[in-house]
Amino acid sequence: NENEKLTGAVCYEGNELLGYLVGEYDANNSKVRVKPYGFSAKGHDVEKVIYYLYKYCAKKWVLKGWRDHVIESLDIKEYISSLQNLGFAFQQTHGLLRISDYKERFSNADVSIRSMKDDDEHILREMADIIFSYQNDSPVFASAPLDFVNEIRDGYAGLVKDDDVILYIAETDRAVAFQGFWPEKAGYLIPNKAVEFAIAGTYTEYSNKGIGRALMNHTVKDLALKGY
Repeated sequence: NENEKLTGAVCYEGNELLGYLVGEYDANNSKVRVKPYGFSAKGHDVEKVIYYLYKYCAKKWVLKGWRDHVIESLDIKEYISSLQNLGFAFQQTHGLLRISDYKERFSNADVSIRSMKDDDEHILREMADIIFSYQNDSPVFASAPLDFVNEIRDGYAGLVKDDDVILYIAETDRAVAFQGFWPEKAGYLIPNKAVEFAIAGTYTEYSNKGIGRALMNHTVKDLALKGY
């Protein structure tokens, strides 16, 4: 009931219940509190279950004006990673991978993939909004001033004219996803001929369709041909 102070959601895969999350609004402290018994998750990807449960609930709570959320857990070892990944806690993970060690992942996405060209400037300018849409939406809620948004759009658009930047795009009847890499200088833990996987984005309506996997499979092969 939308008028109740107790609200939540459940997550199913087929007929199997994978998890639930229930929060209670505490008017005295202006907080939504999810108590230890108020959430649980199971399955092969607990982090994703908790993420989508909270993403769904958080948007509802914020629309009600309930902006402060507290999640309590007794089993902190099991859920610490999942809970810390909510919002904008860990959005960048750095590591090294030999391209020769990359294992191609299955994808049946019906897309064409190519390198981006100078005249794709307008496409990349529009795709910069993927980042802001994600940041502005639940569960991140990290809004940005319009001036900053325009600055980033211009910066993304300019990347197609940067000879050091390697950009790939996946298309159907329109651009749906992109990935960008640039060379890294050799240094501590960074070998010669290395590239950083620096930017990427997929439009929400095309997510979870294997497009990112298809794009990565293509880019790794092409980067190997370039000598990385």
